[in-house]
Amino acid sequence: MKVRKISMSVRIFILVAALLLVSDVVIGALFYVRTKALLTQQVLDNILSSAKIAAGQVSADALKTLEFGDQSSESYKTVLNELQIIKDVSNVEYVYAVKPEGSALLYLVDADEDVSSGDKFTDIGDYQQEAIGGETTVDPEPYTDEFGTHFTAYCPVFDESEFAGIICMDSSYSLISGPVNSTLIMIIIVCSVSFIIGILVLIFIRRRLAKGFATLNGKVEELAGGGGDLTKRIEISTGDEFEVIGENVNRLVAYIRDVLISIVNGTVTLEETTDAIFNKLGIAGDDTSTVGATLEELAATMQNTANSMEEISKRVEGINEVFGEIVSEIRKGSDYAHNIKQKAQDTGVTASRAQEKARADVQVMEKAINSRLQES
Repeated sequence: MKVRKISMSVRIFILVAALLLVSDVVIGALFYVRTKALLTQQVLDNILSSAKIAAGQVSADALKTLEFGDQSSESYKTVLNELQIIKDVSNVEYVYAVKPEGSALLYLVDADEDVSSGDKFTDIGDYQQEAIGGETTVDPEPYTDEFGTHFTAYCPVFDESEFAGIICMDSSYSLISGPVNSTLIMIIIVCSVSFIIGILVLIFIRRRLAKGFATLNGKVEELAGGGGDLTKRIEISTGDEFEVIGENVNRLVAYIRDVLISIVNGTVTLEETTDAIFNKLGIAGDDTSTVGATLEELAATMQNTANSMEEISKRVEGINEVFGEIVSEIRKGSDYAHNIKQKAQDTGVTASRAQEKARADVQVMEKAINSRLQES
């Protein structure tokens, strides 16, 4: 199955592989940081507890009377012996006593005697200042000198209420770096193995997807190459989404087949309806011709009626003129006998009534004709 770009299964493989790699790196980094923090805190707690125990076991009176450079006195020997015992029983690298002098801390006694009394230990910082003030502290940041990299705890020693000195204990950073490095190696191995297993699982899933897509595409191509045969079906029995997609495609093809059947049936009905319409149009054409002829005949009749009405109007005008002359003559003969005049008057009245009646009849006739003309 050829595609224009990267196939869907390859895209899924690349995306999930990238997510798996990122998740492994993030989880490994978080586990490494958390492990290192826990180990560091454990070492700091242990050295802090050891410093408190050591401060309680050192002779405060001897430490208070000890002076810088005094390495031959009984006080020096007493404190040195106590520090050596503490070092032997404690899981620490160095144990020593210091005192502040100006802005720095100076060595008083070192259990290993690697330094001389009065040598400078370090400048006074926040943690050292807290120890001078009576607080037992530990610096969470390791420091490096010629003896290595260490964490240092500071515990003050008091003779009753008087400050005597500070007991310092160094714990090697290797107590953390060793387990942390081992943990890092283990994290890398576990993440690598999980990533490889994940890749193998993804390859298996990709092959299954590619096979499913190829099967579905082959069935669709077979359906498409059937020469328009919509009775064919896609037969896939994988029991997964590909089988569901195949059934949906079958339903779509069945729906298209029903639509095409409906279209064919509708086309036949449309042809029959069109023929009926053409027949009706032919009959309507004949009726239209008949109506046109009737209207022409009616128009000719109306024209004749109009001519008759015009002639009647002319005759009525002539009658009106005759009656007018009669009335005039009767009036001229009024000087004749009264009886003749009376008769003439009666004749005039009768003529007038006849005239009015004739006019009324003419108007009725005109209204009737106009009404028929409008109806036509």
